[in-house]
Amino acid sequence: NGNNVDAYADRDQDVLGQWIGDRCVLGNVFTSTAELYASYLAWCRDAGVEPWPRETMRTLLVARRGLTERRVTSARGVQGIGLRPPALDRGLNR
Repeated sequence: NGNNVDAYADRDQDVLGQWIGDRCVLGNVFTSTAELYASYLAWCRDAGVEPWPRETMRTLLVARRGLTERRVTSARGVQGIGLRPPALDRGLNR
């Protein structure tokens, strides 16, 4: 049923949107998938949310407007998103 797929996609984007709002900055920056996923896993742990597999998270990220998949010589990642310095996290207190 397509509605179930849509519901999961909406929930995924909500969780991703919360993580982005808490731990990320958007703009002209490239971040490796490994760095993004490590931040996402830590956020999920802190928030008590079940994390998605790395490829699912990456696929959902690059589906967002303004974010594109990119490969540089040393890494594969996402253009348009970066990580906040820990002191500037707006997420849960650790």
